[in-house]
Amino acid sequence: MSPDCPLRFDFVPSDDDVARNNGWGHGSLYVLGVPYWYANNNAQPEPIEWTWVDFLEYVAANWGALAFEQSYPFPWLNEAAHPGDVWNVAERRWARLGEDIADAEELAVLAFERRHNLASAWKGLSLPSLTLMRNGKMCWVYADGLPPLIVPFDECRRALVSICETLAQCFEGSSNSGVANAVDSWRNRGRNGKTEH
Repeated sequence: MSPDCPLRFDFVPSDDDVARNNGWGHGSLYVLGVPYWYANNNAQPEPIEWTWVDFLEYVAANWGALAFEQSYPFPWLNEAAHPGDVWNVAERRWARLGEDIADAEELAVLAFERRHNLASAWKGLSLPSLTLMRNGKMCWVYADGLPPLIVPFDECRRALVSICETLAQCFEGSSNSGVANAVDSWRNRGRNGKTEH
């Protein structure tokens, strides 16, 4: 895969049968070929050993937003230069208009962020923010600390489908109900609405 590919995931399931049954493995995420989600340090990045089933569950649950949602929850958020700028725009608005408006709007902005920030997937693990938002045939990729990117949506979609298919195959047949449910959720994503493979 080319180093300028916007997103690339690597994943290897745990060698331990019990850990693999519970959704554990070793994985990394690269942005433009550079390690972005990893363990250890910048000089010697290593794959993250964790339960990756939470990531599979998250993508399945938020597939509709990640694949189809192309607008912000409020028209005034269109002032944002990119999805990573949403909170700056919101804070400026709320500073002008007061606490009541902030209270009425904050939950919708937070829900939007959680649907699009892949780092929201992880339970018990804090990883840098990575926000994806479709814009027609393109996709915003906002990685914390990096300049915002606008890249072909199909490349981002393929990266997500690839990692989720890998995870689902690795965890297929798990006797852990949470893992089995995450695999089923991925397999059945979009059944009640649009599906995009």
